[in-house]
Amino acid sequence: MGGNSRVTGKATLGRDAKVKGHARVGGNAIIKGRAKVSGHAQVSDHAVISGSAWVFGRATVRDSARVAGHAEVSGHAVVAGTATVTSHAEVSGNAFVGGTARVSGNASVSDSCVILDNAHVWKPEHVVSLVDKKHSIAWTIYRTYDGGRQAVRNQDAVDESEAPPELLKRAESAWQPES
Repeated sequence: MGGNSRVTGKATLGRDAKVKGHARVGGNAIIKGRAKVSGHAQVSDHAVISGSAWVFGRATVRDSARVAGHAEVSGHAVVAGTATVTSHAEVSGNAFVGGTARVSGNASVSDSCVILDNAHVWKPEHVVSLVDKKHSIAWTIYRTYDGGRQAVRNQDAVDESEAPPELLKRAESAWQPES
């Protein structure tokens, strides 16, 4: 640990794991392997950061979420629920990954994307987003476990027919169910 780091509660910090800067780790969180939490990032509750994963910036990992492998969570991103981010996946910006979502492979979830239950994202093209600044709405369409798609308006799952035509067109050209 260094600087103004905080490891509180029953949180566990492994021998080779690091918490640096103003980062906070609390609750029953576990940081193990060569994982690193830095900047102003927060890891709490029963979250686990392992392998060579890195949580930094002002990112938050909470609840029973897991970040492993060489995955990165940065910016103001939030990983919550029982969500899992593994391999070389990146979650950044103001993205939210929650529920039972799985983000793996070389997937990148960024900006204002929202990934919820039943998601399995392992390629960058499995997530398509659009921000309607005029109406302050963030739209996301992502791949589900069963090979289907789910549309999200802000943080609410909605029927795909409610999504703007521009987003649907981008999703059709970027994403194929067989990929």
